[in-house]
Amino acid sequence: MRFAYDGKTMTVLVPATGKWGSAAAPATLDATLFAAQEQGGLSFPGDELIVADPYVAMTKGITLAARVAGAPGAKQLEHVILAGFELQLEFWIDRATDLPARAGVIYVDHSLRPHFAVEYSDWKIDPALPASTFALPRPAGGTDVGFKAASSTFR
Repeated sequence: MRFAYDGKTMTVLVPATGKWGSAAAPATLDATLFAAQEQGGLSFPGDELIVADPYVAMTKGITLAARVAGAPGAKQLEHVILAGFELQLEFWIDRATDLPARAGVIYVDHSLRPHFAVEYSDWKIDPALPASTFALPRPAGGTDVGFKAASSTFR
């Protein structure tokens, strides 16, 4: 599934089926994540990392914070764990830049304990991005089935 949000519209595309759909979106990413859940049943693993105030999202309910010994590898990384009853987050912070190189999210309150990983590279802080960065072109031969139907095709 591919998802795009341009500040006005949210679009979902399921490349395997060519089905896509768009819907009006709220003005903020946080509200759009909620709207995508409400309107299409979509959830975004690791959304705690991309909301407007990730500190609040990541530390809500945290009962443990620990620095683990440096992680092995070519880069010098600090390994940090934040854990609570709902969520466990792990970060590997590049000592040279103080920016994350990797993050792991485990939803410990879910019976299946889903795990998700994010790899970060080539950081560019506050770059100028053209609006086309946030557009999801309509696929050639694709079928517009509406946002809810396209979203349900993914599941």
